Amino acid sequence: TKKKISIIFLGSRPISLKFYSLFKSQIIGVIKTKENQKWWKKDINNKKKIKFLKFNQLKNLEYDLGISLNYNKKIDEKILSTAKIGFLNIHYSYKNYYRGRNIMFLSIINYPKQMAGFTVHWINQKFDMGKILFSKKVIINKNDTSEKLYFKIENKLYFFLKNTMRKNLNKFLNLKTKNPIGKPIYFKKKQLNEYINNYLKKNGDKKKLIRALIFKNYNKKLISKLKRI
Repeated sequence: TKKKISIIFLGSRPISLKFYSLFKSQIIGVIKTKENQKWWKKDINNKKKIKFLKFNQLKNLEYDLGISLNYNKKIDEKILSTAKIGFLNIHYSYKNYYRGRNIMFLSIINYPKQMAGFTVHWINQKFDMGKILFSKKVIINKNDTSEKLYFKIENKLYFFLKNTMRKNLNKFLNLKTKNPIGKPIYFKKKQLNEYINNYLKKNGDKKKLIRALIFKNYNKKLISKLKRI
């Protein structure tokens, strides 16, 4: 019997608890995630019984794999080298065409020219640019908002984690890797207004734009402004 791969986990949002429950027997520590704005209540970072570690503890720890899921900071190269196998990231974009923030927004705006989905990839020092192990497409319906799309992707991701990745992690890690497609976009939050103005000038599809902006309590003022135009 092959030795189980030991995991350091970095995650947030409700999916982090689901991930933890699936890989609990292999997770030997969790790195806390700090985010100022939260739209969720359930989160692994709030659990008192979880064994939390700090990055500086990893250099003295024997472990195989780091896995990041909704961790929102760049991981230093020195930290990446502490894992025997490496660090994986799970990103909500098909083949990592979109990097950074506002992924749901861009996925709806540019669909079907660029597909939506999720990607499991190796982490390097460039945001979401590591070699891809696996990527899955998710269909966007005409009434999907960013919020609906996010949870649609998350449901597909959970099914994959449970039925593919967890069942044979060793085999999964040995899949042939691929490069991200095209020229990925790192879309910074402050560019949103500029992007919207340009989109309206070129396309004018206000309804699609509003759908792409709807996510919990975010963008309410911007959506109201668009509705008045």
